[in-house]
Amino acid sequence: MHSHGEPDLRQWGVHVEDWDEDEFITGNPADGIHRLHVADNGVVDVLLRGSPLGVSSTVARVPVFFAGAVTNRANRPGPFFSGHTISASQGLPAILIADPTITDHPELSLGWYLGCDRFDALGAIARLLRRLAARYGCRFLLVGGSGGGYAALAIAERLEGCASVLCWNPQTDVLEYNPRDVTRYVESAFDRESGTVDLAEARDLLRTADKQTVVGRADVARDILYLQNSGDWHVGKHVAPFVDRLGLSLDGGRAYHPDGSTVVGFGSWGEGHAVPPRDVILRALTLMALGSTPFECLEQLQRDHPAHFPELPSAEDHVPQYFWERTHSAIRISAKGPHPPGMTFAYYAMDGTRRAKVRWYESDADFVFDPRELGGVDSVACFVRDLAGSQRSTVVTLIDPEQGATDRDDVPASRPTL
Repeated sequence: MHSHGEPDLRQWGVHVEDWDEDEFITGNPADGIHRLHVADNGVVDVLLRGSPLGVSSTVARVPVFFAGAVTNRANRPGPFFSGHTISASQGLPAILIADPTITDHPELSLGWYLGCDRFDALGAIARLLRRLAARYGCRFLLVGGSGGGYAALAIAERLEGCASVLCWNPQTDVLEYNPRDVTRYVESAFDRESGTVDLAEARDLLRTADKQTVVGRADVARDILYLQNSGDWHVGKHVAPFVDRLGLSLDGGRAYHPDGSTVVGFGSWGEGHAVPPRDVILRALTLMALGSTPFECLEQLQRDHPAHFPELPSAEDHVPQYFWERTHSAIRISAKGPHPPGMTFAYYAMDGTRRAKVRWYESDADFVFDPRELGGVDSVACFVRDLAGSQRSTVVTLIDPEQGATDRDDVPASRPTL
C-alpha cells in the first residue's frame, strides 16, 4: 500500500495559517500559505501573493495557478506551487493552489487535481473559487501547463463561465496520457499495490468514482486561450478532440470559436512537449490578467513573437507534395512540410490492388518499408487528415521499387508527386 506524506509548509518561507473553509471565505486572509480543511473532508493548500483578494486589485482577472508534473520528486514533501516567480515578475497578484493528491502521496509526481477515491479535489477547488468570487466580486484567470492546464480547463468547466483560462500543452483526456503515469496515479489515489493496475482497470476505477477525465464541453468552455506547441504529440491525442468537441474553426496557425471566446494558438517552441518561451507566457499572462480577450491576446502574441508563432498553411488549402527515394534495402516516402498543426498521415503500400502494408494515421510524415519483404510494391496510397477530420488522398506510383539505385542509374532516386 502507499504511504501518506507529511507536508512541509515552512519550506516556502512564508506565513502559514490553518482554516476551515467557511472561516477562510468570511475572513480576510493575508499573503502566505493557507491550509484549508474543506467541506469534503479534504485539505487544499493555497498560497496567496500580492493581496489577490484585496479590494484594491488593479487586474481584470486574478491569476490562479495550477501545477503540472513535479520533476525530480524523489519523495520530497509537498505542497508544490507553480506561478510564484512569473506572477511576481509582472507585479501581478496571484493565488497558487497545490495538488492535494501529490501533497498526500510522496511517490506521486502528477495527479491532475483529480483527488482520490475519498475526495473530489476538482469539485472542492471549484466550489472554493466560486465562493471567493462571490465574496470579493472578482473574476479569475485559471493558469497552467500540461497537467496543470488540464486542471485549469476542468475547473473552468465546473465554474460554468465564471472564469477565464490561459493554458499551454494541456492534457484534455487523462486516459490518453502516458499509461504509466495514469496507472501510477490510480494506484496511489485508490490505495492499490504498485504494479497491480493496468490502463483498463484504471479507466474503470475512474469512471466508477465519477472522476472527470475529459475536458471540452461545448456548452460551458468559454474565454480560453489555449497555446500548443505544433510539434507535440498532444496535438493528435488532446488538441484534435478538444477542437472537435467545441466545434472550433481552423485557420492556419489557430483554431477558434466564431464568437472569439475560445482560441487555440499553435506555436513552434522546440521538439515534442516543449513549453512556450518564458517571454511568451509572461506576455500572455499580463494581457489576459488586464482584460484582453483570448483572440486579442493571441493576435498580440503573434505580432510580438513572430518567430514563435510562424505562419502555417491553412488545412483547407494544404495539398501535400510527396516525394520518394530508395536505397538498396528500403523505400522512403514523405510529405514535404511545413504542414498545418495536427496534420496526420497514413500510407498503404500497394501491390496492384493488394495492400501489402498499412501505416495508420500518425503525425510522422515519413513512411519507410522494404518492398522485398512485402512480395513487391508498385505504388503507395497516401492519406492526410487535418484536425477537423477532413481527409485527402493521392497515389504515388513507384518505378522498379525492388531494384537498387546503383542498378538503375537512369531512374531518379526521388520524384515529387502531387
